[in-house]
Amino acid sequence: MLEPAFSSLPAGVPLVGSAILGAIVGSFLGAALERLPSGRSIVSGRSACDGCGKALTVVELVPVLSWLVQAGRCRTCGSRIGGWQLACELGGAGIGVASLPLARDGLALAAMLLGWQLLLLALLDLRHLWLPRLLVGWLAASGLLVAFARARVTDDAGVIGTALAGACWVMQCCG
Repeated sequence: MLEPAFSSLPAGVPLVGSAILGAIVGSFLGAALERLPSGRSIVSGRSACDGCGKALTVVELVPVLSWLVQAGRCRTCGSRIGGWQLACELGGAGIGVASLPLARDGLALAAMLLGWQLLLLALLDLRHLWLPRLLVGWLAASGLLVAFARARVTDDAGVIGTALAGACWVMQCCG
């Protein structure tokens, strides 16, 4: 499905593009990792240093590179920028690249989206011992949508797995 689009691109472009997209998504996931447990919005409000509160500039928000150039510290106050942010950005890039082989089957984007959701949940669990019901529900719903969109739910195991995922989603969102 996506193979013709990728095959017309010069070698390496899908790889680099997926890594860059993944790092950008990973940067957003890093913000979510910090903001969600404290009840802050993940879509509104500018990114700022946790130490001095200074709003970050565009240059300071470049995934991976800004962390490396600044040696993991705020340019204004010198406060450490946790390694969690870098882990999110690198993890996001890794998921983007690892999903590319699925492009032949038209599943690369679906794999990226599911992988990024899993990354956020894994890091929330590792760092805060917290798995928000809503995010777990969204993951289950996303998996269901991918399964139905691909019409791969034809065997008994697929039907049972889909039914269980649907039940978990209902329990997570409504329980």
